[in-house]
Amino acid sequence: MNDSTPEKQPQRVPKSPNAQKEDNLVSVNSDELSAYNPRGTHPHSAPKEHLAPIHLIPTEILLHIIHFYVKGSADPVQDLSALTLVYQRWHAVVEDASSLWDRIDAYEGLAAVRKRLRMAKDAALHITYNQRHSRTDQLAFFEAIGERIDQSRSLVVDGLEAEHCCAILETTIPRRLETLHLSGYTGLRGRSDDEPLILFSGAAAPPGLRDVHLACIPGIAVTPLKRLHSFFLSALAAPHLQKLHIECNMRGNPASQLLNDDLVRLVPTLTSLISTASEIQVTSTNSFEWLCNHLGGHLDKLPFHLGIEAYKSNLAYLEWFTSRVVVTKLSLWASSDVWDFKSSTGEMVRLLSHPIPSSPTSWFLPDVEVLVSSLVWEGSHPEILEMIERRHSANREQHGGSGAPKKFKEIWLSCGNPSARKPMRPNVVFLKAVETAGEGADLYWEGKKWTSAGHEE
Repeated sequence: MNDSTPEKQPQRVPKSPNAQKEDNLVSVNSDELSAYNPRGTHPHSAPKEHLAPIHLIPTEILLHIIHFYVKGSADPVQDLSALTLVYQRWHAVVEDASSLWDRIDAYEGLAAVRKRLRMAKDAALHITYNQRHSRTDQLAFFEAIGERIDQSRSLVVDGLEAEHCCAILETTIPRRLETLHLSGYTGLRGRSDDEPLILFSGAAAPPGLRDVHLACIPGIAVTPLKRLHSFFLSALAAPHLQKLHIECNMRGNPASQLLNDDLVRLVPTLTSLISTASEIQVTSTNSFEWLCNHLGGHLDKLPFHLGIEAYKSNLAYLEWFTSRVVVTKLSLWASSDVWDFKSSTGEMVRLLSHPIPSSPTSWFLPDVEVLVSSLVWEGSHPEILEMIERRHSANREQHGGSGAPKKFKEIWLSCGNPSARKPMRPNVVFLKAVETAGEGADLYWEGKKWTSAGHEE
């Protein structure tokens, strides 16, 4: 009878919710985990000598690894969520690290945006809406963000219009905001051109605001600059402002009308900005001349980077530059036209190779110490080399006096030939001659440092 008595089966004890959760977490990648943990022991309870190396990594290093893992992902939110299922420790690390969730980008879609907002908690946010890549419209995107825009550290909106973001910024001052980029090429619907757009309720801008880029925001794009003036007044109150970039579309209005009739009202504001500016970028000749005439006292002390494309001989204009501002870096670029590519080389280089005709002891752009040229082709080698030799020779003969050209500290050369299908191989004989003429100047070919040893560093 004993032999026929059925054995008692051990009772199955229900697992706690936490234990069930842990089973679920581990079972997702159980085959992979068993390869790293062949004994099947719990990493937190097992002796250290039995733990796989991944379990011994400090949390901050594990976070760096996760950051790199999701950096180039097409769906980072999904990948982060998958990592929480690998192991309980990873689950805690990923969910507790707000830095993994603080980049709110419309290209991920609304579901991902809402998930990121929940996980980021009270962290400073980097918010981006690019209409070309977005998976949602601007209204829905900013409605999802709502009051959390107050947490934004950077706010970038690039699209046909920026009305929803601008509407929020009219009444909200994101106290942590450091970067503000707004582009809206078709306008703010429901507003007239003369209706002012006053950001931050007319109050001072966020105290940490450092970088402002406004592109074709209406009220800036049209001739009456009331909106631009309002924003300037707000931006001026930001003590750490380092960069202000404004792109204006004249919309058929002559540049002279905009500069003389409207922008002149902003001279006091612009003067305050430029007095502490370390870099000013001007792409319009008319605008540059206007700035020099109205704000010259501040511009005289700033080093300038002058970029010239397909230069056509204009002695008077180049002489004006020489007498008006201090150009320390000169870039010569080729246009898309092959003829301009060749003809512009000789004109500009020859002017830099001789003193100013009206003053034999003064040279064009004497303060240039960094030369960047993409106009290098076989026929230009003698002219470029002669220009460097003559300027350095004049520096020695005039003992670096007033009007004498300074010696080059950096020479960046490349072939900008628009018909070239691949980068031109360096002419070793030519570059060695340039290195000798440069008298210690750092020499670069196609963006890489070049030495007489015959190799690129």
